[in-house]
Amino acid sequence: GKEKAAEAQNQITLFELLAVFCAVRTFKEMIRGRKAVFFVDNKAALNMLIKGYSRADDANEVTFQTLLKVAEAEADVHWCYVRSKQNLADGPSREKLREVEILRAQNVEAKW
Repeated sequence: GKEKAAEAQNQITLFELLAVFCAVRTFKEMIRGRKAVFFVDNKAALNMLIKGYSRADDANEVTFQTLLKVAEAEADVHWCYVRSKQNLADGPSREKLREVEILRAQNVEAKW
């Protein structure tokens, strides 16, 4: 019922936060000392990044680690909302690569 739906939504939000963490960690040197804009298509994850915390312990830890990486990079980061349909990263996350191929984007291996 409602409880399972809420739990599933929390897991989606956590995965969205993890994606942002991986992006910040992967591109940490690229954003070092610079202004950067990260577009997030999950409003709950976006709000956690803007506020700097979450009531859920696991999401709070990912939010903290993400913001820590930003601080280590001494980057001036702004978090902005983007609709999923307008998010270039949404297609590849669903194995739809049309936009990526059109843009001739390069694959960058995530730094774990």
